[in-house]
Amino acid sequence: MQNISLKGSMQVEAKSSALGYIMNISLPLSTATALDGFNAFRGSDMIVTNLDVLGGFSGGLNLSVDITVSNPSPVGVSMGPVTMQLFTSGVQIGEACLPDFE
Repeated sequence: MQNISLKGSMQVEAKSSALGYIMNISLPLSTATALDGFNAFRGSDMIVTNLDVLGGFSGGLNLSVDITVSNPSPVGVSMGPVTMQLFTSGVQIGEACLPDFE
């Protein structure tokens, strides 16, 4: 369980085709909630469903890996292409490139 806080403001603009511009107001936003699943994947198994060696080079491999990760949170994220650094024991060992992160 992870606590999530959101603070900021929303800009609301009302328009009418008959009347034109009606109002433009700023509404404050401040809320906190707890979500299951935002726990850095602790307690969740990552299942490798496919692994292909695409090639190699001096000091490394180029891999294509498909994984399945459980997301018990009621929140979903779609961010398009994402690149992340991969670390083990504090040492960067490569990058993970996700062409369509959903």
